Amino acid sequence: MVKIRKEKTHTEFLELMKKIGYDKFLFGSDYPVRDSPTYLNEIFNLLNIETDELKKISERDIFEELKKETR
Repeated sequence: MVKIRKEKTHTEFLELMKKIGYDKFLFGSDYPVRDSPTYLNEIFNLLNIETDELKKISERDIFEELKKETR
């Protein structure tokens, strides 16, 4: 039997982000209809997170992160 997890609420997701650390999250999208600033604004408003925390998510460079993993 496959157990399907319940979708997390915004509050639960925000608590998870705080617990894990904002620096462990990375923003990315391949959805071509809207631009990144629009999505980031929605995340900022929806989760009600601080601007500094949003920057930790949105300004990370995946290529730099991958270099760290290979060291």
